[in-house]
Amino acid sequence: MIAKINLLPWREERKEFQNKEFKKMMAMAVILTLAIVGAACLYLKSQLDYHHRINEKITAKITKLDEDIAKVAVLQQQKNDLSDKMALINSLTAKRFSLLVVLDHLTKNRPTGIFLGQLSQDDGVINITGYAQNNEQVAMFAKAIEGDVLSDVMITALVDTPLPADVRAKHAGGQLVQFVMTAKVFKDMPKGKTDSVDATP
Repeated sequence: MIAKINLLPWREERKEFQNKEFKKMMAMAVILTLAIVGAACLYLKSQLDYHHRINEKITAKITKLDEDIAKVAVLQQQKNDLSDKMALINSLTAKRFSLLVVLDHLTKNRPTGIFLGQLSQDDGVINITGYAQNNEQVAMFAKAIEGDVLSDVMITALVDTPLPADVRAKHAGGQLVQFVMTAKVFKDMPKGKTDSVDATP
């Protein structure tokens, strides 16, 4: 006689055990997946924060550099303005010096009987106004001043005129020849336009 064994409870228990194991594995897989995803998110966030900080530093440096460039531009403009002012001052000083050199040259080479009136300079051309006792003295004066300082001396006007009050007070006589001359300043002398100078002795 063969004994009967009931296998159904065992199979059900085994199946239930397998289901529990499967659920455990699934739960572990989900937890592991969530952990990996969470770790990846944290890593990405840390990388984004790192790059954000780098961008902020770069932006701050760019802003500082722009400020420095603006300061340099202002300093450069101030330097240019100062250079322009210095150039203007040097130019005016040179022109004044040129006129004084010419005046000294005229005074040293002035014949007796020549009275200087006004002296002006315009772009390298000297305009000389004065008085003489006669035309021959004017011609002598024109010849005497042409040389190291002045060239191309030309007499542009000769007019008989009464003595001016300031000249009459210093010199005898009632009639003089008023003359106007032009001459070129040598190229190594400063050129430009200056105010006229009273050259009356």
